[in-house]
Amino acid sequence: MRVVLALIAGLGCVALLTGGFVLGLVGFAELNSDNQTYKVEFKHSGDECGGGTLRLDLEDGSPLYCGVGRPISPPEVSLPGFTPEQNQKVLRLAGELGSSGLTATEQREIQNQVDGFAATVPDTVRPDHPSIGDPNIAWLGVGMFLAGAVGLILMNRAGTRR
Repeated sequence: MRVVLALIAGLGCVALLTGGFVLGLVGFAELNSDNQTYKVEFKHSGDECGGGTLRLDLEDGSPLYCGVGRPISPPEVSLPGFTPEQNQKVLRLAGELGSSGLTATEQREIQNQVDGFAATVPDTVRPDHPSIGDPNIAWLGVGMFLAGAVGLILMNRAGTRR
């Protein structure tokens, strides 16, 4: 009977370890996935497009077009939830700072302005980015993994005492 109970406990611990590892992996991936909606990308004309909503040219701070062919007019800058005035302020700052190329400090200044405006956007207006699940499952996964590891360690110690 003890062997059966030990086997069941061992399988339970292994299940906790495995499940905890998977949940932790998925949860931490969710926690670390960067929402790209308000991330400004600074690129050279012709570079590959990324996931950001706003792409600015490193040479002059102008907005870059991302797509096939040439646009008829300059790309419109419209960050989700921003007012037209906020969008224009971001463009104006990028144009002023980028007149002789954008340095890392100037790029941070533009991103900081976008972050400041983004902080005022209500949650109801922000775009919804679907995720696999609640990012807090990372902590559940860590707890399960630790419980399984402690269980296996305790079973190992109990088995070696005999």
